[in-house]
Amino acid sequence: MTVAVLHPDASELRFATLLRKRRETLLVNAGSFPFADDSIKLHSAGPQMVRPAEAAEVFVQAAARSGARRLVLVLPDAWMRSFVLEGEAMPHREKELRERVAWHLKKAFLLKPDEVRFAWARLRDGAGGVGRLLVTFTLDRFLSTLDEAFDHRKLRLGAVVTSFWTLYHALPRQGDWGLLVVEEGLWTLGAFTDGHLLSLRQRLLPPGGPGPVMDEVRRTFALGGAAPPSRLVVYQHPAVLPLEEGGLPGEVLAPALRGRVRADASRLPQFWNPEGEIFAGGLHVVP
Repeated sequence: MTVAVLHPDASELRFATLLRKRRETLLVNAGSFPFADDSIKLHSAGPQMVRPAEAAEVFVQAAARSGARRLVLVLPDAWMRSFVLEGEAMPHREKELRERVAWHLKKAFLLKPDEVRFAWARLRDGAGGVGRLLVTFTLDRFLSTLDEAFDHRKLRLGAVVTSFWTLYHALPRQGDWGLLVVEEGLWTLGAFTDGHLLSLRQRLLPPGGPGPVMDEVRRTFALGGAAPPSRLVVYQHPAVLPLEEGGLPGEVLAPALRGRVRADASRLPQFWNPEGEIFAGGLHVVP
């Protein structure tokens, strides 16, 4: 199976064409296309296409150059937000659960149901049996514009996921550990025990740079009443100013994972899980 992975940021759209064989994933093609200045602007809830036709054409060009008919979109975390919704009386029926999530999105982010596309996954209950959901969402107009552009070219958008959850799948998930992803506009911090999400926090970055991110990380763990994990994996987009050093045990992902597709197939599984076992919080646009 051949699939193209599209990975945009504020300045360009990178793509990689991967061929999945029985025991390996091969890189077939890779490249990038620039976005015109100010063609996409970032809203607090996701990306807004200032010039929709022009921006969508960049995605179509990358998909055409990839040579694949099946597409996976890996969005920056600021383009598709995530949060954990908790409640003692979490509904069991899907319709009621959808209404609960939609109500929270309207209250917390001022988004009407027809303005947002969202999905959720049930997490392990919290203390006292409190129900927990992982919710991911982005602006519907952005994805609708891409849907229309891809449909016109008979291209299939198979799934939309975020940088954070894509990197999550690329890492060993054992013991107490954390993942910090710092990209343009936002940072995301998750704490895990094995593969179970304990907490998730996202925070917008100030325009001038990342600021004291590691101080915020320390405070996050302190407020949660937990010590920093023994292993904190840090991913930082190369366009973001360097983080301050020290203060937490950590490791930096290999350079090949830091925002650039390279011609080494062994470094690429983080862009695409060939078995389709993408974390359930992803927005599956086409079942």
